[in-house]
Amino acid sequence: ATETEAAARRIAAAATDQVDDAEPDTVKDLEVAREEVREVSLGKYYVTSYQLESNTTLRIDFDLFATVLATKEEEFQALYRQNQHRLSEQVHVTFRGAELTDLTDAGLGLIKRRILEKSNRTLGEPLLREVIFSQFSFVEQ
Repeated sequence: ATETEAAARRIAAAATDQVDDAEPDTVKDLEVAREEVREVSLGKYYVTSYQLESNTTLRIDFDLFATVLATKEEEFQALYRQNQHRLSEQVHVTFRGAELTDLTDAGLGLIKRRILEKSNRTLGEPLLREVIFSQFSFVEQ
């Protein structure tokens, strides 16, 4: 939703010949914006989910990462240590409640948004900017 809103603002600004100051104008600005964000590990996950409708079991394995602003990394680490198990539980609940179509989405967009929203709520502050899956696989048995 955020990406769609930003794209709409850029299109509207281009149509009226306005410049959106919130978006980087040059490659150099884009590089600076990237430097301000750090990637942090949220752990390895092995989730098993029984699908009642199809009478199958899904085994889902992945490494979970997130991005945070470099200036907020220490604050995130402190809150993460305090809420690590709650975050883990939210990730498990999200995957157990996911539909098969959510898991087959190439970008895992809905699952990413749900984990991002639940994680930020658990931390008490919107510190996470993006959720990233690595080594994602799921097997239906």
